[in-house]
Amino acid sequence: MKIPNIKYCGDYLKSVVDKNNPEDMLTMYKDRESLQETDVYNKYIKKCETMVRRSREYKVFVDYIRNTLGINFCQITSNIFDVDAKIEMHHGPLLTLYDYCSIILNYFIDNCKPISTFYIADTVIQEHFELRVSVVMAAVTNHEAIHNRDVFINIKQGIGNLNEFINKYSKYLNDEHKYKIWNYVYMCKTNDSYHDGALDLTAESIKNITI
Repeated sequence: MKIPNIKYCGDYLKSVVDKNNPEDMLTMYKDRESLQETDVYNKYIKKCETMVRRSREYKVFVDYIRNTLGINFCQITSNIFDVDAKIEMHHGPLLTLYDYCSIILNYFIDNCKPISTFYIADTVIQEHFELRVSVVMAAVTNHEAIHNRDVFINIKQGIGNLNEFINKYSKYLNDEHKYKIWNYVYMCKTNDSYHDGALDLTAESIKNITI
């Protein structure tokens, strides 16, 4: 079946060209030059991040955490199980999924590998299954509190060997990643996990508890 006015060019870049306007070209792979602008780079990482979250393998990994490792409870408030509330997977406590995608993208760029959202997402997911990505399981309200920075989680609480990931990809960390890691490790050395009252029972909520 042929698509009208669309011509596939089977070269290395896997380009799709409009026959009526050859300059209007869509490439399946990105190169270093096309990602030089900060806005383009950031948008591309967001696309990779979305592809990871929507993949079947990502869901399989979450099920592995819940069912095989048996962590079907909130690691912030450990008496909350998945029968009590929705338990979600949070990338942290240090690096976010965006951070992982950006580091892997840097690895592809610096090693002149063919760059596509499929390859980046696949590599990030593979790092999940190698247990080099640090995650924490949290009840939905606690997950929101983490993102709002009302809860601080010590790096020891994460599932996954973050040290292995950092050692493997240390050459591809940018200055922001390095500062983020240094600052978080320092905070973990000086603080255990804490919350700014986000998990405290209020007087009103205590009134509503019946025994």
